Amino acid sequence: MISICVPIYNFDVTLLVKDLQNQISKQKDHSIEIILIDDASDIFYRNLNSFLKNSTTYIQLEKNIGRASIRNLFLEYARNSFLIFLDCDGLLSHNTNFIENYLIAAQKNLDVVCGKRIYPELCPSPNVSLNWKYGTFVENSSIEINFMSNNFMIKKTLFDEISFDEELKNYGQEDTLFGIELEKKNVKITIINNPVLNGHLENNSEYLKKYNSSIKNLVELYLKKKIDKKNYKSIKLLNTFHQLNKLKLTSLYNIIYQTVRPLLRKNLLGPNPNLKLFNFYKLGEFISIKKELTK
Repeated sequence: MISICVPIYNFDVTLLVKDLQNQISKQKDHSIEIILIDDASDIFYRNLNSFLKNSTTYIQLEKNIGRASIRNLFLEYARNSFLIFLDCDGLLSHNTNFIENYLIAAQKNLDVVCGKRIYPELCPSPNVSLNWKYGTFVENSSIEINFMSNNFMIKKTLFDEISFDEELKNYGQEDTLFGIELEKKNVKITIINNPVLNGHLENNSEYLKKYNSSIKNLVELYLKKKIDKKNYKSIKLLNTFHQLNKLKLTSLYNIIYQTVRPLLRKNLLGPNPNLKLFNFYKLGEFISIKKELTK
């Protein structure tokens, strides 16, 4: 019934797979498989995960193909009618009913089901405070975020129709485009309380770098008109830019942003980042990147 799909890149997935296998063993009446595809990880992580070949479908790629392409690749290997996609850094030790909850959803024949992501109750270290704060106070509380690819289930036939946009090679916005395509097809996304715990918080510098990549991808999607105007309201950053642009204030905003950018980065890279300043930073980066790409 279910194929669990886990793309791997430079991460030890042995604990995640162990927890999945423990839960699967309690569901003897159902056909459940685990498929792992490693996206050309470093040899250290290949060696850590290599023994999983004995108990899972394990595919090793020799060339990195990126977050979108690797998810689409699972279609070639999945045998079952429902696919669960999990990021490799997810943990399930807190959620012993994870498989059962998705089985119930599959039995209801739901098209797309998202199970959410949670973060540690307390920030583990000041070095990861930006990732932790944003995940805890924005991702977990925002009503805007209705599709996230880190933990979701989809009908295989539907995924074959839509899939992820493989033009996106760098980090970010795969979820955005996929969610838009689901909306275009009037596919209902069902949100259930079936979370995975984020098992790897990025340090502030790496998280900001990845977020910049995500903003650049969003700018490129905007310039290529891959996002319809009617979808702007569902993407807070793009909607804010659109409103500012209508008021012809983007140039002024950029001048102010370039002046204070070093101070913003200092705060965001520090032990106590301010999320309001992060919003100011994101809009400033969007405008700055757009200006650079349209020279």
